[in-house]
Amino acid sequence: MDAAGIDVQILSQSAPGVQIFAPIAAALARESNDQLADALRRHPTRFAGLAAVAPQDPASAAKEMERAVRTLGLKSVIINSHTRGELLDDPKFWAIFEAAESLGCPSTCTRRRPRRQAGSPVQPSAKVKVKAKPGARAPR
Repeated sequence: MDAAGIDVQILSQSAPGVQIFAPIAAALARESNDQLADALRRHPTRFAGLAAVAPQDPASAAKEMERAVRTLGLKSVIINSHTRGELLDDPKFWAIFEAAESLGCPSTCTRRRPRRQAGSPVQPSAKVKVKAKPGARAPR
């Protein structure tokens, strides 16, 4: 990092994230966040981290985000744009964005098209694309 002139690196999971590992996704997110927090404690001036959550259970994801930010010291959360074919513009996911707003955290959403699964065509829940903006509020 020093040779490249990088002072601080943001660490996070990459796609596909923990949500593909249902039904253990929430436990996997928690374990991943604990391990990330441990690495950050060892190198506090060099790394910052984004929490993993399992969006298929939005209430649990919101609680894990709160734990990761308030207790573990992670800066925010990273979420894939869909979970098992469900896009994040579905109102069932709003609790996640409300939690991010209450924590003052930006939400990082990695955009990727869902794969069609046999017998389960992907149906977007709305024809509106959601774009994150600083200070934006979750729809109510």
